[in-house]
Amino acid sequence: MQFTIFILLAILFVGQALLFFLFFRFFKHLNAKFNGVSGKNILKLLSDAMEKSESVENNLKQLLKETELDRKLLRTTLHKVGFIRFNPFKDMGGAHSFSIALLDADHNGFLITGLHGRDDVRIYAKEVKAGSPIQTLTSEEEKALKQAMK
Repeated sequence: MQFTIFILLAILFVGQALLFFLFFRFFKHLNAKFNGVSGKNILKLLSDAMEKSESVENNLKQLLKETELDRKLLRTTLHKVGFIRFNPFKDMGGAHSFSIALLDADHNGFLITGLHGRDDVRIYAKEVKAGSPIQTLTSEEEKALKQAMK
């Protein structure tokens, strides 16, 4: 019976020593993190950190809202471009005429075609809705539109 009590006391002593050692290591680690900071200052540091965290979270939410607005706006900008140069007249040299297609993310936009002749230049504009032209297109305009829709 005395031997059992001795063993239990020894186990308790070893357990307490282990807890003391772990507790000491924990406080040594905290001292390294908060070198020269008193207990009241640690609470202030934690409070400040929480306020900064909330501020960062609010800023992030605002940035996400602005990003979504920017994405919606970007869908409406003309950022898809197709450009073709060509020679529509057999008796003239050089590819001085052009067709350019300007589309948004939903393939809405317009085509501009410039025909360069000996005595004049003619400019035509055609509307495009959802990738389909409103007016009939020339083969060069179709190429520019396909290029822009890629």
